[in-house]
Amino acid sequence: MSLTELQLDMEYSSHRHDIVEELFNPCLSNTQLYRRATGYFTSSGLSVAARGIAHLVHSGGRIQLITSPSLSEEDIESLKNGVSRKSVIKQSLERSLDDIEDEITRDRFNALAWLVSSNALELKLAIRTDENGNLKRGIFHEKTMIFSDALGNHVACSGSANETRGGLIENQETLDVFLSWSGDLDRIERKIERFEEYWSNTASGLEVLDFTDVTEELFGRFRQAKPPETDLSGFHVGSVYTRSPQKPAWLKLRDYQTEVIKNWLESQGKGIINLATGCGKTITALSLMLVLAKDKRVKTVVILCPTRVLVEQWYEEARSFRFDTIKVFGSSEKWTKELDNKLLRRHESDETLVIITTNQTFIGQRFQQRLSRLPVPSLIIADEVHNAGGNRISECLPAYIDWRVGLSATPERHLDDEGTEAIYDYFGQVLEPVVTLADALEMGVLTPYDYWPILVELTLSEKEEYLQLSDQIGQAYTGGALKDNIRLQTLLFKRARLIGSAEKKLDVIRELFSEKGALQDKTHTLIYCGDGSIENEDAENDKYNGQRQISAIRDILSTECEQKVGQYTQDTSDEDREILLAQLGAGSIDALVAIRCLDEGVDIPSVRNAVILASAATPRQFIQRRGRVLRKSEGKEFASIYDCIVIPPDEATDNAAERNLLRREFTRFAEFADTARNGGQARLKIIDLQRRFNLMDI
Repeated sequence: MSLTELQLDMEYSSHRHDIVEELFNPCLSNTQLYRRATGYFTSSGLSVAARGIAHLVHSGGRIQLITSPSLSEEDIESLKNGVSRKSVIKQSLERSLDDIEDEITRDRFNALAWLVSSNALELKLAIRTDENGNLKRGIFHEKTMIFSDALGNHVACSGSANETRGGLIENQETLDVFLSWSGDLDRIERKIERFEEYWSNTASGLEVLDFTDVTEELFGRFRQAKPPETDLSGFHVGSVYTRSPQKPAWLKLRDYQTEVIKNWLESQGKGIINLATGCGKTITALSLMLVLAKDKRVKTVVILCPTRVLVEQWYEEARSFRFDTIKVFGSSEKWTKELDNKLLRRHESDETLVIITTNQTFIGQRFQQRLSRLPVPSLIIADEVHNAGGNRISECLPAYIDWRVGLSATPERHLDDEGTEAIYDYFGQVLEPVVTLADALEMGVLTPYDYWPILVELTLSEKEEYLQLSDQIGQAYTGGALKDNIRLQTLLFKRARLIGSAEKKLDVIRELFSEKGALQDKTHTLIYCGDGSIENEDAENDKYNGQRQISAIRDILSTECEQKVGQYTQDTSDEDREILLAQLGAGSIDALVAIRCLDEGVDIPSVRNAVILASAATPRQFIQRRGRVLRKSEGKEFASIYDCIVIPPDEATDNAAERNLLRREFTRFAEFADTARNGGQARLKIIDLQRRFNLMDI
């Protein structure tokens, strides 16, 4: 991420803000270089921001720290008697680490040790001197911090806080914040220039000693075998600081969010929040949780997410509200002990515990066993609630939890009335107000977009296979429910895969990404591929024949179009997914090719373009995909969506099944076009096909 994507105040005061949680950790998590000049430094000062520092470890970031050593009278006397300055100051630093075990846990301090071992923490100590170079009374008392990201954006802070636990948590402190992209660049550049003067030991009245080589010896004993996790919760130390949930200083709810919370409470704590993608469903739910927590009306919140990526996003958002939060997914060995301890403590406390888990973990035996022991009253939230209508999840939803919230812009399950009814039976009805995508565009909540349908012809061999499959589909159709006709499902799947991986879609990519192609700004692009292969008997010598479409698209982009491209599939590890999303957001890769993994909930506001090569018939999928590119982002004035529509063979024009297939495609087209900036122009593109297939009513 870029620092520009953070919501930062102009001032942070410890009596109104959690400075670590609201300023330090978000900035450090998006920083490549953290420059800090401070009058006092203690080891706990950086450790309270362990989560942000852990992100620095994983992203290859660096810290440059200039501080004043904490010298005792004995140290000063030794310096006067000619003892080596470096030797005396080293002894002073060692003393500050003597009681580290009593102050914070080794897990928290492991982040610092890894920074040191990777040469990412550079430490210099400044002492005041007179014109003869002799030690002078007083200390280096500069208090400046500068966060810089990989894109050259800067956040600078100045104020009363030192890099100590007291300065960041215990004391009454105030920090002024300056942003390079908001008119403060000149001021920030002066701060950087002054810091560089100190760092290079060219400032008069100071001697700046490099202690980087000493830190390995001092910090090495805290380094563990593995790097720190980026979800460290070690920034609250012992009983010195107790947190309670509160609204982040940057948050201002929109009227529709406030109203939907009010209506949920009036509906006895049940209901489905139906807001268009990007309109703040997560923030609305967290604000609702906050109302209950403040009134001591809920002890435990369980949040269900369809993917691990969504778990991570919820976790970060919940932390910004200062909820005590735990992520629960993957191997049960990783979370059972921590969850058991938190549940035990919560029975003796009024604090609210937030458990964020995947749907897969939720239905597992180990989680279900613990679900029955939740401290009550409890709240359950299902993100992308349409997933909760499946048999496995709906059967595991606990009847004894009274507070219930469903979140989705598309709560109905496609061709599954029973599943949809199960969702409404458990979570309640859709709450007013409903915010549609058209509403969100009109309010300026989402980015305006252009929609460009692209008509794609089938090759001769693809047409033959298409017609054969269509005949078989006609024979297999018996008039009953689709879910009960396995043969019909299989044939429809084969034909959908054929359409999705049509060979001429490769030419669409070549044309879009060519030097004079329609896609002029080729960065920040998502490409949705089909899950089939290129199977074209008319092009036996084509090097992509037989290759999966997603692989062929990736190769064309990287070799023929000279684009930097990443691939995102169900086989991509969680760690690699996080890296790919960060690279796309930062612009270090131009495009990301995916199949279905980017449909639900992935938040990449900087994405400007979507190319849809294949799409399922479900309205939910194309609504979600459109939502991926419409989120607001700095400098993003509009988005573009390029949508491939395959033209059936002429021989199929009299077939009712083909008209139904095209009707679904045209419904998606109309949904996209009617809210686009160029809606009329987009509709003209397709009108001949509508006439040809007698679909002018769409």
